Amino acid sequence: MIEDSVKQKKEIVDSDDGFQNIVSVLPKSCSSKALLLLHKLKDGGVTWSDNGVVSFEGRSIEDSNIIDLVYDLVRSSRSTTEPKGWEEFVNVLKQVNVPRVLIANQKRLQQLNKILSREQRLDAEEPTSTEVVPDVKKKNSRISDAVTPVSSSIGNNTTKSKNRRKIKWSPYTP
Repeated sequence: MIEDSVKQKKEIVDSDDGFQNIVSVLPKSCSSKALLLLHKLKDGGVTWSDNGVVSFEGRSIEDSNIIDLVYDLVRSSRSTTEPKGWEEFVNVLKQVNVPRVLIANQKRLQQLNKILSREQRLDAEEPTSTEVVPDVKKKNSRISDAVTPVSSSIGNNTTKSKNRRKIKWSPYTP
């Protein structure tokens, strides 16, 4: 199994597909992750022009550059500025299902995870037609056997007010 993944990685590195001109601009420490990321993006349907403008599903991401976006993902940087086109590109990463291990930039990884968790919460909140939604219990239902209604009489009107808990006192032993 390990041999297969090593062999597959070697095949990816050996096949050029025009990625070497992008990877050659990046620092050597980032090149292997960048190459794997580029292959994953290309397999997912992401394309880019000779000028580096990124396109996905026929729409180009305005002012984007594949080198800037990939370099921003594979470096572990404390940079606060996002590359141009990041807002659209993060959705592309989500749709392509890029492996998280290829993203070294913790800030970008957090942004991607935030989008994914938001979508998972929305999916979980929408019940399907076959799903049974449980009834919500009242807040004080767990203490209902220890509750005594308290009534107050103001003038001639007798109204019930809050329910209060009975307190069980234990005898004092010195």
